Amino acid sequence: MHPYTYQVSLRIRHSTMDLQVLTDTLGLQPGLASPSCAGYWFSSPAVTDDNDLEGFLWSTVEGLKPHRAFFKDIARQAAAVSCSLACLQKTATSAPFCLMIF
Repeated sequence: MHPYTYQVSLRIRHSTMDLQVLTDTLGLQPGLASPSCAGYWFSSPAVTDDNDLEGFLWSTVEGLKPHRAFFKDIARQAAAVSCSLACLQKTATSAPFCLMIF
C-alpha cells in the first residue's frame, strides 16, 4: 500500500459571478464554503491513494482541459483561480503537504 493520499482542489473567487455557473460548467460539485466568503467556490474533484502521482495529475489536467476557454474568460473578468495538490500521509499524526499547481 502506498503511504500517501493525493487530493486536487480547485478554488475560484469572483466578486460578481453566479457561482452556480461554475458548478454547471465544470460539472463538479462544490465543497462547503463559509457564508462570510461571498464569491468563493471550491471543489476537490480528484482523490487517489494510488502510487502513480504522474498519472493522477495527468488525468486531472485532462479532465479540466475542455474548460480552458472558460478559465481564460473568467480570468479576464478578474477571477482568481488556483489549483492545489495535497499529499497526505496516511497516519493521523502527520501534517499535509500542499503544492500549488496554478
